[in-house]
Amino acid sequence: MGKTVIGTNLEKEQIEMNISDLSLRVSIYGILIEDGNVLLANQFGGFDLPGGGLEMGETFAECLEREYWEETGLKVTMGDIVDCKMNFFQFREEQPYQSILIYVTCKKISGELSKDFMTQYEKDGGGDMPEW
Repeated sequence: MGKTVIGTNLEKEQIEMNISDLSLRVSIYGILIEDGNVLLANQFGGFDLPGGGLEMGETFAECLEREYWEETGLKVTMGDIVDCKMNFFQFREEQPYQSILIYVTCKKISGELSKDFMTQYEKDGGGDMPEW
C-alpha cells in the first residue's frame, strides 16, 4: 500500500485511505439565519448546512443557489466566504475524497421550505424537510 491518510466515513468512524484513491471535491455550504435560527438540511442521517459539490464549469454562487434550491426549496444569493476547511471523507462505498469545504453567508430571496426538489441521490440518503 502506498502513502495513506486518515479520514472519516458517514458514521464518523476513522478510516485509512490510500492517497492514490482520493478524488478532489470542492463543496459550498450556505449559512442562512432567520429570526436567530440557522437553517439546516435534514439528510444522510443527520443535520448539516445546506450545500454540496461544485460541478465543473459552475461558480461558487451557482453551486450554492442550485444546492440550496434542491435541499430546501429556497432561492438564495451568496454573501461572504466565512470559513474554509479541508478533510478526507468517504461517503458510503464511493471513492474517497480530499474535500475542500467552503462556508458562506447567504440571503433568502424567495420560496418556502420544501423537500420536493431534492435529487434522487439526496432522497436515497433519507432526505427530509429542512429545519430551523
